Amino acid sequence: MSGICLSSVSIGMKAGRFVLELRSLFLAFLLLLAFPAGAQSVPPSPNAELTAMLQKLSEYASPEQFSQISSAITASPALTEQLNDLASSRKITEIQVRPPEAIQPIQGIRFGALLDGTQLVLATDLLVELLKNRGYAAIKPGTVLPNTTTFVIGHLAFHAKTSDEMARFEEDIKRMVDEKLKSPGRHDYTDIVLLGTRTHIENEASAFIQGWNYMIDAATQDNGGKTLTVDQVSTLLVKLRYRFAFSKALALEEGRIEFIDTGMIPMNERNIKAVAKALSTSTVTDIQ
Repeated sequence: MSGICLSSVSIGMKAGRFVLELRSLFLAFLLLLAFPAGAQSVPPSPNAELTAMLQKLSEYASPEQFSQISSAITASPALTEQLNDLASSRKITEIQVRPPEAIQPIQGIRFGALLDGTQLVLATDLLVELLKNRGYAAIKPGTVLPNTTTFVIGHLAFHAKTSDEMARFEEDIKRMVDEKLKSPGRHDYTDIVLLGTRTHIENEASAFIQGWNYMIDAATQDNGGKTLTVDQVSTLLVKLRYRFAFSKALALEEGRIEFIDTGMIPMNERNIKAVAKALSTSTVTDIQ
């Protein structure tokens, strides 16, 4: 009897292990169904709000202008996703193409790309200029050219994203000035001026970095989703219309800008300060 009982226990244990193994195999099968080998995430599409803006743009922009702008947006999944958020939150409500004479100067400067309230505005002449490096003839196999329109829209998208933050900063600056005015005598505004200048130029530097990263995102898609080589990233930098900021930031003796292996620039304090330093020694560019 004792031997029979032990044998039964042994058989039961083996059966239990077999059931567990079957369950493990079944779970593994379910995971394979959910995540098939080689599956890739589907890139985001324009949401209803962004689609409506693009539809409105198509009604008055030329077919070439519409194609350039819409393809620049969808070329970068990251840019599409951010514009979806900005459109949903109504931080961007319209994308416009205007002739340069219809763009009001800001502090005496007429920009070719800017935010006019919640309108993302691109000048007709700038759109032409942004396409020039895309038509470069003498390119070798494997060369990926920068989508500079993606860069510019990504740059403006950063400013739209941080518009509330920068508005609060301006209010803080005004309060600081008002506090000084409450006291009698002469006032030293040096610290306030330096704080304002540094904050604005670092915001602009961050917009440049985001524009670069979205351009790299688009270039990676052009490259079949494969990580760009050092040679490809170098070509993108050389051909980019706004390369001066990154070239100068690379040439700094201390605290130069750092790229990661994908070709992107991390949005960190070191890189923001490096690009800000480059911008502080450069003339004003044509994007706000």
